[in-house]
Amino acid sequence: INSRLSIDLFDSAVDVTWATVTTKLIEREIETFDPTDRDDNVGEIGFAEWKFTSTVGVNFEDWSFLMQNRYISDGQEDNTDVLTPGAGRFSLDGMGSRDVDFVDSIWYTDMSLSYAQDTWSATLGVTNVFDEDPPLIHSFEGPNRNNAVSASGYDFYGRTWFLTGIMSF
Repeated sequence: INSRLSIDLFDSAVDVTWATVTTKLIEREIETFDPTDRDDNVGEIGFAEWKFTSTVGVNFEDWSFLMQNRYISDGQEDNTDVLTPGAGRFSLDGMGSRDVDFVDSIWYTDMSLSYAQDTWSATLGVTNVFDEDPPLIHSFEGPNRNNAVSASGYDFYGRTWFLTGIMSF
């Protein structure tokens, strides 16, 4: 969806834009060696079933505001076993443990404000406004780097401020 609306405010045009992209992963099969041993990874860690991005922009005279929201659906590995004592992993109660083999859904919000003139512009913004951490999983589960889910669009840096300037000659 991509839409645009213009309204007059104080004898100036205000342009509002909204664009959204939604994806649903239907199939993501992996075949190791045997064609009869296929595993569909949709909804598992690293293969979110749903992803959504929504971007809203407001332009008024020399100013522009942009807000983007990103959503990644939850995930659950389907081949994790409950561990038993003596299986090579530590358990405080001696009764075995279960790997952290799931991730909750997550929303990220980014915002920026820009000012533009004929020969220059400046933008101040922040990514991951609410400082959401990437999900943590067991090192044996899914794609991860130091137990944080890698790939898949997760934010590793936390809230990040930025300032950009452009000048044309």
